[in-house]
Amino acid sequence: MKRTLLFWTAIFLIGFAAMFSFRLTYGYITQPNGEIIQQVSSSGLNGYTFELSKRNFAGQNQGSASAAPSAVDQRFEKIATLGIASTEFDADEARVRDIGEQAGALIQHELAFGLTGQRQLQLALGINPAEFDSVIAELRLIGRATQFQVNKIDKTNEYRTLIAQQTSLQQSRDNLIALKQRDAELADLIALETRILDLENQIQNLGVAVGEFDSEFEFVTVKMTLVETSPAAVRDISFMRRAKIALEWALASYAALCISFGFFMIGVTLLGVVVGWVRKLKTASVIS
Repeated sequence: MKRTLLFWTAIFLIGFAAMFSFRLTYGYITQPNGEIIQQVSSSGLNGYTFELSKRNFAGQNQGSASAAPSAVDQRFEKIATLGIASTEFDADEARVRDIGEQAGALIQHELAFGLTGQRQLQLALGINPAEFDSVIAELRLIGRATQFQVNKIDKTNEYRTLIAQQTSLQQSRDNLIALKQRDAELADLIALETRILDLENQIQNLGVAVGEFDSEFEFVTVKMTLVETSPAAVRDISFMRRAKIALEWALASYAALCISFGFFMIGVTLLGVVVGWVRKLKTASVIS
């Protein structure tokens, strides 16, 4: 009896030691000491992109000087998206604003939020196309880059379509105005005037859209999000802390395993009792 008790006690202790060693080793493998940990603030989880209602367009001549303007004048939309993680938020924000000011950038969107330690700044800058590359190069030297993307979309066909629609509406309006000079019924004149006003409204709306392309100041867009983060840290977890975590895990897991095994053995024992009882009943029925 004593030897049996000692045997099962040894089995129990060996199993517990194995689980403790497993958890301790797992901790060292998954979270080794000396690893650099980048601290990302919760505000950074909101993402580094944002929508911008203001659209900037620029143009460039793609052909020879003798070519027709409509054939060589390209219109395009160019957007750079930058995400920057900063451990020196105030200094980096000042650098960003200084870069924009030196480049003559126009701030078209600005949103700042978050408490100290978790601040975030969203800026959309309208940049002269000639300054675009230099501004991007300077901004990318700030903080730690988390996102960078440049999209250039050709808008030449869209621009020409707007011009064609505007010209067509203007011709239709002029033709209707010419019809007003003729004798007509009052109802027809009222309907004609209503149609002319409708065309005028459409021409004005198109004029606004065309005006975005033909703006005196051509810009491309830089969308930048500056997120405040904590400085990177070196992981250094003491052996005592690792042992404590491993011991807590081993105790909980081993207890659950032992309880499960105990219920399993009780179930097996009950099943054996039931099977034996059924066999006795069959034997008794056969004898009788």
